[in-house]
Amino acid sequence: MENANLFSHLDVESTFPNEAGRKLPDITRLVNTKEVSGHTALLPTKNKTLVDFDELDLSDNAKKVLALIYKNLEEATSRPYRYEKTTVTLSYGGELFTTTGVRNLELGWKKNRADETVEHLLPVYHKGDRVPIKGVSINKHQTEPPNRFTDGKLLEAMETAGKESADQDTPCLGIGTSATRAEILEKLVSGGFAERIGEDGEPKQFVPTELAYLLDSVLPDSIKSAKLTAELEAKLSEVEKETLEPKDFLEQIKDYIRKTLSDETEEVQ
Repeated sequence: MENANLFSHLDVESTFPNEAGRKLPDITRLVNTKEVSGHTALLPTKNKTLVDFDELDLSDNAKKVLALIYKNLEEATSRPYRYEKTTVTLSYGGELFTTTGVRNLELGWKKNRADETVEHLLPVYHKGDRVPIKGVSINKHQTEPPNRFTDGKLLEAMETAGKESADQDTPCLGIGTSATRAEILEKLVSGGFAERIGEDGEPKQFVPTELAYLLDSVLPDSIKSAKLTAELEAKLSEVEKETLEPKDFLEQIKDYIRKTLSDETEEVQ
């Protein structure tokens, strides 16, 4: 990295001076150790922040990961991204057509994301204005099936799994945690339940194997539901907070297994 101090371009409002008078991110509004119940955030240590990046005794890949952590922290402590959005609705032939314009007011945390801050400016219109139509065309399209999951998309889906079916009493905790989801994917691959396919240099797509289809055909729906994972995570949280005894939690799991096996046996008979 060319920049010796990765935080040198931070907004003044999002930083505080350290002992040497140079700026560091103000993380007090982001981190509260009293509220941490699981895995903590990844934050650069203060004693390494102002060291020349090239002098760090790290591999190139490790430096790239560290740079990502720096970038994420910089964005999280920067000012908000502010923009003005304009929506124009036009009427033609009895149908309504809508277009949207965007004008940036303050780039804030998106100041280094040029592809996400492209402006789309519209002319100034007033209610009742008549707008000339340059042309009309009819396009025919055919719906396409959704793309297969890549690692990134699957991790996002795991984070929000069960959200649509969760009731008010069940917290939506998704599948796994931010620290375990990637490991779960690797276990699926190593266990022969999924494989990654795709061209070199392109994001690999996750594809279930024949073994996965076989397992899916025999497992009860309740076990495959993300709601069960959320309920178990909630129970584990109660155990951690000592509002539920571990032995009672284990007994609840045993009861669930007994009931599930009994229901499945009756269905087969």
